[in-house]
This record gives sequence, C-alpha cells and structure tokens, in this order.
Amino acid sequence: MEKLLTIEELSKILGIKKATIYSWTSKKRIPYIKLSNGILRFRESEIQEWILKKSVLPDLQSRTIEKYQSSKRQSVSQGKEYIERIIKSSKEAVLGLRRG
Repeated sequence: MEKLLTIEELSKILGIKKATIYSWTSKKRIPYIKLSNGILRFRESEIQEWILKKSVLPDLQSRTIEKYQSSKRQSVSQGKEYIERIIKSSKEAVLGLRRG
C-alpha cells in the first residue's frame, strides 16, 4: 500500500502553511482522502500528478512547436511561419500598447 502523507508532511513538502492546504481541501482544489473524524491524508502519487498538472510550459514558441510536431497536417516550414506570425503580431501589439 502506498504511504499516505499527513497534512504536516505535505505542508513541509510543498513549503506552504497547513491552513492553505485545509482551505484547498475544503474547496476541493487538491486531491485528498478524508478518514474518520475528519482526518486528512494525501497519496504522494496523486500529489505528484496534481503538481505536474499545475506546471506551466516555458513559452509560447515551445508549445507551438510541440503542437506542430505532434500534428501531421502541417509541415515544419508552415509551423515556423506560424510561429513567426505570432511573434510579429505580439511585438506589434506590445509596441501599439506603448504608443497608446
């Protein structure tokens, strides 16, 4: 059986206050197990998966390239052109905001 983490252990692992974890559990924002008498436990594997789902990809260009690498409908050159258009329009939007 997988070891279940206590709220104290999870608090130390995540580096956050126990009160925050209690708040997340009450809002069902984090996976947990509720035992008798309101005792909370956390499966380490579920917490690891939850953290991975919360991960943010490094940048738009990487996500766009991955999207086109996984899709066989467009060629690599079309993907690069698409990225260049996104970058160009982003620069124009930023410059336009600065002017205004």
